[in-house]
Amino acid sequence: MALEEFTVGALTLKPKKMDARKQFHVARRLASLLAKVDGLPVGSFRPAGSATEAEALKVAGAIGEAVSSLPDEQVDYILDACLDTVEVKQTGGGWAPLRARGVLMYPIDLPTLLIVVGRVLLGNLAGFTDALPGLGPALAGLTSNG
Repeated sequence: MALEEFTVGALTLKPKKMDARKQFHVARRLASLLAKVDGLPVGSFRPAGSATEAEALKVAGAIGEAVSSLPDEQVDYILDACLDTVEVKQTGGGWAPLRARGVLMYPIDLPTLLIVVGRVLLGNLAGFTDALPGLGPALAGLTSNG
C-alpha cells in the first residue's frame, strides 16, 4: 500500500514515510501482534464478502488479544510514531501536521484514529510484512480495497 492522500470525515490527510529506524522500532513493538496474525486464514484480511464470519472473528480476536497485551507505553509509541507522520490539508490548500510537539492539532475520534494509524502502518511496514510468510499476501488483499 502506498502512502497516499485520503479523506476521513471532514479531514483530508497525507501520511509520510517513517525513517527506517522508526519503522524498525514500530515493527518490533508490533511483533507479538504480527506473530498472532501470521498463519491465520488469508481470506480473513480480504475485503468484505470474501471472508467467512468465523474467519473474520478469529482475526479480530487475535488482533484484539495481541493489542490488549501490549503495555500502554508501547501502544503510545506506535500511535505517536504514526500520528507524527500525518499532515492535514488546510482550507487554503497548504498542509499542517496532525500532531505537533506531542499534541494533536485537530480533534479526531477513535474510529478516525484507527483508520489513520492503520493506513500509516500498512504504508510504512509493507516491505516488512511482505517478508513474513502469509502475512504479506493477506495485507495486500486488505489494501486492494483502498
